[in-house]
Amino acid sequence: MQAPRSLVALCLLAGCSIPQLDTPNAAEIARQDYPELRPLSELTAEAGARSQTITPGVTDGLRARAAGLRARARVLRQSALTPADRERIRSGLARLNAARAEG
Repeated sequence: MQAPRSLVALCLLAGCSIPQLDTPNAAEIARQDYPELRPLSELTAEAGARSQTITPGVTDGLRARAAGLRARARVLRQSALTPADRERIRSGLARLNAARAEG
């Protein structure tokens, strides 16, 4: 049975390759100019001019999204097992543990 496992592993590895990363060339970086240095006050003024105002519509949209996320979280917290299934699993585990203790 070892040969089929090795064959499967070899086939899976054949599909793997090293990704081509966009690494910068050191010579290219050396030729580039330094970035422009600008006063901080100028940068903060530009950022302030671009900032968006929070409107009631934005607030309502965020509240609706938060409510939807809370509803999804509530559903995800619920158990997928019925009480009967849970009891069946517990009794099976109890039998398994008892058999292990005897054996």
